[in-house]
Amino acid sequence: MAPMTTDGQTTDSRRTIVAGVDEAGFGPILGPLVIGATAWHVPAGGLGDDLWQRLRGGVSKTPSRKFARLAINDSKKIYSAAKGLLELERGVLGTLATQPRAPGGESATNEPWTAPTFGQFLDRLAPGWAEQAAAHPWYAGCGEFALPVESGQDDLATRINGLRVAMKRGNVFFLGAGLELVCEARFNQLCDAMNNKGKMLFCCTARLIQRLIARFGGDRLKVVCDKHGGRDSYRNLLLQHWPDMQLTVLVESAERSGYRLSDPGAGREVELWFVPKADVTYLPAALASMYCKYTREVFMRLLNRFWQGHVGPGLRATAGYYTDGQRFVGEVSAAAKRLGLPAERFIRSR
Repeated sequence: MAPMTTDGQTTDSRRTIVAGVDEAGFGPILGPLVIGATAWHVPAGGLGDDLWQRLRGGVSKTPSRKFARLAINDSKKIYSAAKGLLELERGVLGTLATQPRAPGGESATNEPWTAPTFGQFLDRLAPGWAEQAAAHPWYAGCGEFALPVESGQDDLATRINGLRVAMKRGNVFFLGAGLELVCEARFNQLCDAMNNKGKMLFCCTARLIQRLIARFGGDRLKVVCDKHGGRDSYRNLLLQHWPDMQLTVLVESAERSGYRLSDPGAGREVELWFVPKADVTYLPAALASMYCKYTREVFMRLLNRFWQGHVGPGLRATAGYYTDGQRFVGEVSAAAKRLGLPAERFIRSR
């Protein structure tokens, strides 16, 4: 029940938070799986708002040469090997620069933007990343890898200022991002333990959602995830991961599946929605897909650089997907044997 004032009127100081979740790297046989979330503070009653519209002037769905906006969309529409990392990097580092310095803040201060290292980037987003990376020689030194990779600091600063202006005008504020990093060794361990790749993905997604609930569950919180395969019902999975919370099924269909999880005693509640192509229709999920893809692509650059250093510069880089990944594994096999790295150390088993 909402608190009441002395004159009998109800008050509610809770913020309205919308969040989106997506992943990158579920299908490849090389490199990490990354699951990501982004969260935004929107006006009361703004759970269904189009954030592209609210943030117009600071963001757009497509890159623009004329205007210094951040392009935010499904990462597959922003990034390709031919396009390079530029637009993906602008969107990720540009929004990250506006993240509050302290919990509860609405925006980072307008201090000059400074480029982080990859380790500093991961420190803010991916708990436990260093221990995972340390188990993989090809990621050695990843913490010192300098960002940005392709974008310039002056260019980023201009776009960051534009986003800040748009957020203030639209009364929408970026509250931050979070990542669940699943490097190769952990990927194989989790798949073996669960004997099901899909369950492993949902388990890691649930860990990320729990981080959102822990931080924002006392607010009005709505989380939208891309649907996992062809699944329409998530009821049993949600009960397994949140057995102590009350579950209400809002709808289950091919178009969308919605649920409410609540813990009245702790004052926490969240609406969870699973929607096909959420990363195309919902800005928080689109940006989450960009954070995931950017993180994975930096790791893949490190992986390719490691193996090229041991095989030679003629080794063609790989994105890690099955067919080309098999080609790559064959071409590095002699070097792997020489380094004492069995295939199961760097190939994902499922």
